[in-house]
Amino acid sequence: MHGANLGFRLDAYRAAGGWPRLPEHEDRHLVDAMLAAEVPATAGPPVTTSGRLHGRVGGGFSGYLRGLRDVR
Repeated sequence: MHGANLGFRLDAYRAAGGWPRLPEHEDRHLVDAMLAAEVPATAGPPVTTSGRLHGRVGGGFSGYLRGLRDVR
């Protein structure tokens, strides 16, 4: 799971302890913390996310997309 299109309310953010200070995957850790705090979640409407293959960190969403490309 990635948080490429992540939205949340301020009270949910605070209940989860805010953004963890990590070099990458901070979105995934925030979502895990929200789920642990029993913050209600929804899939919401579908969104279009950037298809870029080079991002600011190697293990982010662009790295995930590169991995999908390499599987073909």
